[in-house]
Amino acid sequence: MVTVTPNIEKEIFTVKYDEVKRIDEVSFEKVSNWIDGALEGGSNYWYFIIDQKKPKKDTCFVGDYPLSEDGSFTILDTQEAKNVPELKGYMKIHRSDYGADTEWLEKHGTKYTVDINRIAEGLKKFIIADNERYNQMLNDENGECDSLDDDVFFQFVVLGECIYG
Repeated sequence: MVTVTPNIEKEIFTVKYDEVKRIDEVSFEKVSNWIDGALEGGSNYWYFIIDQKKPKKDTCFVGDYPLSEDGSFTILDTQEAKNVPELKGYMKIHRSDYGADTEWLEKHGTKYTVDINRIAEGLKKFIIADNERYNQMLNDENGECDSLDDDVFFQFVVLGECIYG
């Protein structure tokens, strides 16, 4: 059994493993780096940010928004939208700052709001499903993990599982 609990005051997620009596403290900064890695390149083939709720806490990075009590952003899964028959094949999905047709995407995609609780639940699912990758990312001090690792983590946060690779 694994439990993940966010602690906003300490800016950490506490990860407890009941069967091995192990506790990890995962900093919000580390999680923010994973989210930013996904938003900046690892995951942008399947998502589209359609809404942001900037927290009262001063932060300029979208990846930090959900790491506060009152911040979040809403993701649209655009990969499933690409399979809609109206597309007749391939359509390039652009991020919001490049002017994608958000009305069309919202009609054909699924929305997910990313907040601190969704991150905690996604982190738990990620640890259970891919503990080896989690440990590599947690202990990565030399930049060996990349945007693919960030993407896998982010899929667990948003979708609850790794669907796209």
